[in-house]
Amino acid sequence: LQERRLSLVDRLLDDDVAQRLAREGGRVGDLTFSLVWNDESDLDLWVTMPSGEKVFYSNKKSRCGAAELDVDMNASHPKSKEPVENVYVGDAEAGVVAPAGKYKVEGNHYAYHSSEGLPEPREIAFRVQVRLHGDTTDYTGVVRAAKDTVAVCEIEYAGRAAGGGGDALERERMAAARARKAEETQRLRQTVPPTL
Repeated sequence: LQERRLSLVDRLLDDDVAQRLAREGGRVGDLTFSLVWNDESDLDLWVTMPSGEKVFYSNKKSRCGAAELDVDMNASHPKSKEPVENVYVGDAEAGVVAPAGKYKVEGNHYAYHSSEGLPEPREIAFRVQVRLHGDTTDYTGVVRAAKDTVAVCEIEYAGRAAGGGGDALERERMAAARARKAEETQRLRQTVPPTL
């Protein structure tokens, strides 16, 4: 039973990113980079393309048209305690292919915000999820001060996998994951004693 609970917790944690993306209308591409944290402060996702161009809050769409920061939260009101930022690269439906090469991902702490009067400076833990051909890899980090920038990862992208991938397929997978989570949560509510 404990193994099943731990497995469920792992799936719920993984699905948190998909839930936030779905809530905010985030898109998924050949490559998708998503930053999540649990604070009203403004963290920013920076993705440097193989060309050296950085996609971030002041350059939301790459010059080549392949990458876009489509979700940028907590820069202005309303603030969220469960924000997400998202950069997708490539769009199979539109015939846009993500450029092959090295991508550099960073998390930047732009500014502190708190409706609860939380202290400054404070550490803010974050997670970046990288989706590549439907597979996900999570990276974690912590920003410790305003204007702090943390190197998250560098990945080498070889190109689109045969058979597509892209936005529609990934949205389908995200919807299926949400449905599985809802079913498992409902089942546990019915079978697990509330005192555990």
